Amino acid sequence: MCQKKVFTELIEDVKKQIRKHASFFHYPRKYEKTKELSIAIRFFEGLRSLEGRKFRNIKNGDDPPDIMAFNSLGEKIALELTELVNEDAINSQIQGKRSYFSEVVSWDKDNTLDEIQNIINKKSKSLEAVYSDAYSAVFLLLFTDEPKLPFKRVNQFVNNHNWEIPLNINEAYILFSYTPDKDLPDYPVMKLW
Repeated sequence: MCQKKVFTELIEDVKKQIRKHASFFHYPRKYEKTKELSIAIRFFEGLRSLEGRKFRNIKNGDDPPDIMAFNSLGEKIALELTELVNEDAINSQIQGKRSYFSEVVSWDKDNTLDEIQNIINKKSKSLEAVYSDAYSAVFLLLFTDEPKLPFKRVNQFVNNHNWEIPLNINEAYILFSYTPDKDLPDYPVMKLW
């Protein structure tokens, strides 16, 4: 199948999605591997801008990890992806509930930090088998399109926060959806540790 036809089919499938809340990174289920690869490429581009680090041979992993890549030293890196999103907001939006709007604005410093730490803990458990001699490092990437979690606001929340860092995750980041802020990259990346 030619790339143009595949892309056109993807666009049509995206238009039919029921989920509208925080959907920038959301693809139909059958495109899960494409979604993961697309997010990883944006992340590694952002990491290059943020820290000057280069990665190559970015491809889907065995889940876990979602993605494998090689750094400039030729070391294999595992990248695990997960979405930072309000599941209650998604469900309220899909069901047409009035509570949707209160869910959208429910993010505050405490519940944001708690949710990030919960994700870190959950992913650490699922990555226990990944952290081995097969990878020189394991990265965790949270990605988000939450309207009330823009880069600058989350940066205020996480600034000087002491994370409970698991031994099997070497670095953790957040990738934000497109940001039309001239002071930031289009897809900002934030390092948690």
